Amino acid sequence: MSAQDYRINAEVRRHLVSRWVDLQRLQLGTTNGVVYILGALDSTMEDPRRRLDEGAERSSTERVLRLAMRLERELRGMRDVRDVVFKFDNVFKRGGRWRILGETSAVGQPVGRGTGGIHAGVAAGETKEEAPS
Repeated sequence: MSAQDYRINAEVRRHLVSRWVDLQRLQLGTTNGVVYILGALDSTMEDPRRRLDEGAERSSTERVLRLAMRLERELRGMRDVRDVVFKFDNVFKRGGRWRILGETSAVGQPVGRGTGGIHAGVAAGETKEEAPS
């Protein structure tokens, strides 16, 4: 890892802490200006100033989705960052939109990481039993 990658790593870590992101549940790395963030995205606590500004409390699901959108925008705009790769356990991006893993679509089909609508349990790593032939 180059000195520039170490600096980017430190900047990203500092930024995540300023956004109240739980770093204990994340792995962070940078290679050639590409930032890799893996694990479960969650906040350590809700920012009390933001809650006062917005009035009503948001659900944790909406809070995590907004956090993912904000982090993507802000991290991609950092100096010397060429790309950001997210591999979260609880949220993913499909079709330009962030979604919660296991959330159902409007048609009622569970949404997962791959194409074709993977069942939420299978996407989370559980095994899928096959029907007898």
